[in-house]
Amino acid sequence: MTDDRASVLILLLTSVFVLGMGCGTASGTTFYVGISNNDEECKGVDLDKSLDVSYTDFAILANYWLESNCIGTGNCGGADIVRNNAVDIADLSLFTECWLSELSDTLNVHLAINNLWMYQNLPGAAGSYLVSNVAITDDPLSNSSYSYQWGFILPSDVNLEPNIISGGGSGDNFVSFAARSCSETEGLSEFGSVFKVRVTVIGNDHGNIGTVEKEFGIALLGDVNNDCRVDVADRSIINAFWQTGSAGKFTLRDCDLNCDGVVDVADRSIANAVWQGTLCRDKVTSPCPLR
Repeated sequence: MTDDRASVLILLLTSVFVLGMGCGTASGTTFYVGISNNDEECKGVDLDKSLDVSYTDFAILANYWLESNCIGTGNCGGADIVRNNAVDIADLSLFTECWLSELSDTLNVHLAINNLWMYQNLPGAAGSYLVSNVAITDDPLSNSSYSYQWGFILPSDVNLEPNIISGGGSGDNFVSFAARSCSETEGLSEFGSVFKVRVTVIGNDHGNIGTVEKEFGIALLGDVNNDCRVDVADRSIINAFWQTGSAGKFTLRDCDLNCDGVVDVADRSIANAVWQGTLCRDKVTSPCPLR
């Protein structure tokens, strides 16, 4: 009996639906068939979660046609599209807007980074590093787990990638990476170009993917004021911060060259050594971006 009722409802509703498609009106309501390109809007109309709006979804809608008290029945199997506790002409109107729409299976992912720049490291050190985390904000296919492919996009004048110090594996949703040593000149952009950290997230169950990138910069070690050279001005800024705890617009991050959390004589000595030419290079053509 239930199957017969469903068949009759499908037949009747199909007549209304076809009338709407052919003439533009049915029961005083205007239908706009297949005009929506909004995945967010049509996602709720994809009742069978097949990433399209087609006849199987229409059959579900027809099966619940004119039902009420949908709150108590899981929104009538999703057929109460507009969530007004009934399956009626309002649901049919939205359904027609999404008719035959194909929905994207792309993962929506967001990539965060804890800072936009870092200094070159001292030789043998890795204290100057950044941390990037990826979050999956929407998965149309609802995978139960994910894999990650991490990498870097380098400026055209850079040949050495930052060093990964933790994370960055296929099972890691984060990566920590350190700037190259100041003695490794091919790890710094002479012309102040941005680096990018990139991750592709793959759904392990269904294979759908999402890719996102984040920019960051690497600064010449000791160039506190970011004017493309290390000189007495940088040493003076560090000295002021060490002695008074402030130096105008320059922060702890600007002045802490060895990344040990404090500004002291060690940082001033590093700047002095770079300036005097006994430690690494002392100038570049363009300033560090994103500072």
